[in-house]
Amino acid sequence: MKKTLLTNLLLLILVATNAQPFTLNPSIEPKEIKLEEHFPKGSSKADGRIKISAITQQADTAYFFAGGISMYAPTHVLLSNEGDSANLQIDLFKENWIDVMKKGEVKAGSSWDKSFKTEGDFGIRIATNKVPCNYILTVFSGNELNFDLPTAFTNKAVEKNSIGISKWITNKWIIIAASILLLLFLFLKFKKMRKKITTLLIILYACTFPASSIA
Repeated sequence: MKKTLLTNLLLLILVATNAQPFTLNPSIEPKEIKLEEHFPKGSSKADGRIKISAITQQADTAYFFAGGISMYAPTHVLLSNEGDSANLQIDLFKENWIDVMKKGEVKAGSSWDKSFKTEGDFGIRIATNKVPCNYILTVFSGNELNFDLPTAFTNKAVEKNSIGISKWITNKWIIIAASILLLLFLFLKFKKMRKKITTLLIILYACTFPASSIA
C-alpha cells in the first residue's frame, strides 16, 4: 500500500514538473514555445533561435513558457495585437507565476516588445478584455555573445609588448648616450677652467710676493 502511494506521488510530481517550469500550480497549464534555429535569408549559418506564433485566444488568460535560454544570449519578446477592439496585457515571469519580471499593455492594432537576459526558462501570461482575440507572439533568443578578452598570450598582445620593449631599449640607450656626452662636456669644461684657475693663482701669487733682488 505504501509502495503504491509513493509511486503515485512520484508520477504526480513528474507530470506536474513537465507541465510547467515554475512553482507547481495545478490550475495553470502553460503551452511550451519551442524555439527553432533562425537562418537569415541567403545564409547557411544560424542566427539565434526564434518562434513566431499566430494565436487565437479563447479564454481571458493564456500562459506560455520558453526554455533553454542562455544568460549570455539576448532574449526578445514581441507581441503584436492584430485585433481591432481587444486590449491585451502581457506579463513575463521567472521561477513562479506571482512575481512579474516585465509587463506591458498592448492596445488594439499596436505592439509591444522587450529585450532582456535570463537563464533557463521564463513564463509569459497574456490577458485580454475580449474573447476571442487574435495576436502574434514572437520569442527570439540570439546567439551567445563572445567575450574574447585580449591576453598576454595572443599574437597581437605579444607583438604590442615586443614593440613596447624595443622602444624602451632604444630610449634607454639614447638616455645613456646623452648622459655620457654631458659628463664628457662637463669634464672638458672643468679641465679648461682648472687651467685658467691655475694661471690666475700663479699671477696672484706673483703679485703678492714679488721676487727679491740679488745684491
